Amino acid sequence: MRRNYLILGLSLFPFSFLFSQTKTPVKKERLNFAKTYLELGSNFYHGFLENSLGADGKLQVLKNPSSAAPYLNIGGYHFWGHGDFYISIPLGSLPLGHNPFGKTTMSESVVTGLRFMPWSLQANQVTPYLGGSWMVSNFKQGSIGKDNPLFMHNALRLEGGLVYGNNNWQVRGGVNFYPQPDIRYPVDQFHFENIKRPAISASLGIVYAFETTSKGLKTAEMDRLNAYQEFSNPKAASSTWGDWFLGVGPSSAFVLSPSAFNRNYHPYFNSKSISKSYFDFSLGYHFNHARIVTALAYRHIPYQEKGFGVEEAVLKNSLLLESYYYLFDYNGFTPYLGLNVGFDKITLKENSAILSAKNQLNPGLTFGWDILPGKTEQPFVLRTNLRWFPLQQISANGYKHALNQLEYNVIQLVWYPARQARLKQKRMLGTF
Repeated sequence: MRRNYLILGLSLFPFSFLFSQTKTPVKKERLNFAKTYLELGSNFYHGFLENSLGADGKLQVLKNPSSAAPYLNIGGYHFWGHGDFYISIPLGSLPLGHNPFGKTTMSESVVTGLRFMPWSLQANQVTPYLGGSWMVSNFKQGSIGKDNPLFMHNALRLEGGLVYGNNNWQVRGGVNFYPQPDIRYPVDQFHFENIKRPAISASLGIVYAFETTSKGLKTAEMDRLNAYQEFSNPKAASSTWGDWFLGVGPSSAFVLSPSAFNRNYHPYFNSKSISKSYFDFSLGYHFNHARIVTALAYRHIPYQEKGFGVEEAVLKNSLLLESYYYLFDYNGFTPYLGLNVGFDKITLKENSAILSAKNQLNPGLTFGWDILPGKTEQPFVLRTNLRWFPLQQISANGYKHALNQLEYNVIQLVWYPARQARLKQKRMLGTF
């Protein structure tokens, strides 16, 4: 472990000279508070050894080659280029050498990550960053002829690196460090082995950043929005009582407690299930003057486990009613807090046989934030929310299967048709 910390320190040492650079101050205005980006890149892992069971039932040592794990990052530069919030979607796992025992899969899906840049990101200047992320680590042993399960678990990743480019295109290179890289992996239904995965990886990506806040705005509109103080009332300048909206966005769900059912019947499955990605669809009404949103949301949430000839699926179809209140507006960053209740139909299947089916009411909490530089006159909104359901569970064969979960609605695109119509009319008349 000390060796890993030493390697990380030496890797980041060349970046230290950058912290003495002189940077030009960025003009802090409401409309340049945030900027969206897409990044296509890859993580690179060095080779490692792992134990596996051979066809004769005896342990053998597999030598895995180095590998690459391509990813797509969706993120945004915030706080005038000092903060970087992002998620990461894995695009596969590619061995960089031959493994006679089969392809081992290793990748990461970052649920949410944060990078801090001590000097703001600017065109044609090298900018260092440090950060960390809550990620889901994916691992599947590549033994030929065996139906090994996909191991998924939540983990912490630390990172540091450099960004360089112009206002739209950048190159990002970094080093990632994993404080707890080892996992207990099932080499068969009854035996687990400690897999010592690499504690350090490198990453390289191409970033395309684009402005969505001020695009298409006239000078009078920009001046009016930039005139707001850093902290302002979310309902300021509301021209109507309220507006309807439609929303859609990708989501994931994470079970927070282990399953007693799987512990007894399928100990080789993940103890805390992580769903496959799904879409969240919403229809709601924003009470502009009251700073309250009430909405219906529909989600089909699939949890799936597969290994050693067993396929398990927990399918949750949920219609959710929620209401939340906007707390404040900081340069367009507008967090909210509220309550919800889900009307859920849950089915637990094993190899297509239904073990349990139940309809439930499921209360929970909603927390999130909107990016609202245009306040209640903004027709398109980027919305992120988390929903916590602490109570839900089902039972099968006398054992509980926990479903108390955290839903993470990553980035939802929300459209207000009436706001778009009003904005179009104001631009035609020149009244802002």
